[in-house]
Amino acid sequence: MATSKWRYFFWVAAIYNFAAGLMPMLAPEASAASAGLPIPEGLNIFNMQIMGAMICTFGIGYAMVALGRPGAFEIVLLGLIGKLALCVLLVINMQTYTFPTTVVAATAGDFIFVCLFAIFLLRGPTKA
Repeated sequence: MATSKWRYFFWVAAIYNFAAGLMPMLAPEASAASAGLPIPEGLNIFNMQIMGAMICTFGIGYAMVALGRPGAFEIVLLGLIGKLALCVLLVINMQTYTFPTTVVAATAGDFIFVCLFAIFLLRGPTKA
């Protein structure tokens, strides 16, 4: 079970993911416009909705960790892998494409979570 400060941290992670995922899932066109991205059409709308749903699903996982549900280590490990993959993909694609500041800032936020998730996993959920 996570200590109190980790519980608060994982509530923040859950809210961060819900905030990032709900809009692309429920209003993909408005989400793209607010992020400075081209307005999606056709299957790209569906792709944004899937992305939003996946981000929200990670948020549910972090809420489960905050609540002390079993499987915290595995959930956080999956979160670390997913957020690290996002960061790596952004860096690779920045070689070819220009991204809005909002996308880069959100990914920088995810990198901070990667670092903190790594600390949580290395120290163990009860030692922080």
